[in-house]
This record gives sequence, C-alpha cells and structure tokens, in this order.
Amino acid sequence: MGDPLLQARFVFSGAFLLRPGGTMLLSCREERILESETCLRAAGFSRIGRLSDGGAFALEALLGYPGVPEDGRGVPGGV
Repeated sequence: MGDPLLQARFVFSGAFLLRPGGTMLLSCREERILESETCLRAAGFSRIGRLSDGGAFALEALLGYPGVPEDGRGVPGGV
C-alpha cells in the first residue's frame, strides 16, 4: 500500500538487491495491477505474471538480463 512513488522505490530497491535472474513477488490491489507492471518493467523486470486467488492479487517478475529473451530462456537461477 502507499502512493505510486513509494511503490516505485520499493520495486527499484528490490531490483538493486536481486541478481539477474532473480524473482520479485509484488502484492497489489486489482486496480493497481497495470501501474505495478509498468513500475516493474521500468526497473528492468521481465516475464511478469499475474497471480490471483480469492480477491488477492500479485505479480511475479523475473529480473532480466540484457540480451536475454523476455521468456527467460537461458537465465541461470538467481536470488
């Protein structure tokens, strides 16, 4: 929860802490899914998947490598 700037700070901090190939899971409200996806892409995440269960929504995103296809093929595991 919080304003868009707080969310962007959180996502960019996560991108800084992860190695390429690492995964971030971001929980958000349904009405903020598109905004959250945009923020993840701006921070360098790709292969963003939407998860939902009983009114709870989350996005799972892979921190991309330069020159690696968006589907993540060839990316070694990260933390």
